[in-house]
Amino acid sequence: MAKDKELKNKEGAKKHDVPKKASSPPRKTVPNRESSQYAGKIMNSNQVKFKYVGIDNVAIALVYKPDGQGPAFLGNILSHIEGNATRMEKCKLLFFTKLRKSDGSDQVEEVPNKQGNMYPFETAVFCTLDGEPMTAAVNNYTKTLNEIAKVECATEWKYGVPLFSYKGNSTPPNTPPLSTYLLNADCALVMKRVFQDCDTKTELMNNEFRNDILSAVFGDANVGFEIIEGFDEEFYDSL
Repeated sequence: MAKDKELKNKEGAKKHDVPKKASSPPRKTVPNRESSQYAGKIMNSNQVKFKYVGIDNVAIALVYKPDGQGPAFLGNILSHIEGNATRMEKCKLLFFTKLRKSDGSDQVEEVPNKQGNMYPFETAVFCTLDGEPMTAAVNNYTKTLNEIAKVECATEWKYGVPLFSYKGNSTPPNTPPLSTYLLNADCALVMKRVFQDCDTKTELMNNEFRNDILSAVFGDANVGFEIIEGFDEEFYDSL
């Protein structure tokens, strides 16, 4: 009986063995070591990353240098997107602006280039509809940057046409509010374009969801209230 059981186990194991391949995949006798225009391009491409900002379906995207340490030079690429309604809609873009200083002051962040000249960190602001993935919007934005760089802005580059690679979501674990990244006026502009009944200061102050909106945008309703109160009414209405 024991021998019969052992024989059955061996037969069962054979049935479940993975069949061995007859041979290995064919290889070239000599690897191709010739240079390629594509080789190294991904490694040297600018990085496009997006961050959520605490408002449903809203995010910002920044374009970093290949080392991920500072803003990439974009030339006039963004003007070819901003002036094109089809491209703006395809990428789900609200507008372009500049990154706020990391110290929290209501000023634009600027960094030096190789020549020592200061330039800002360009920022794209996105808003998708419910169910639309932000990843698709930013991926389309990345493709659009590449298309424009190669065609409309091809003559602008001294050291070859730049490449842009989509690098995904880089939101910190605790999502900061929009005001972490944008100037106060830009925050108000996003608020007016995304939320209902915010087009004038009077509408906003009478909005039953005012505190929720101000908290989402500025991180704290009281802080947001003081900022909005500090805007001249005519200026706020013109945003």
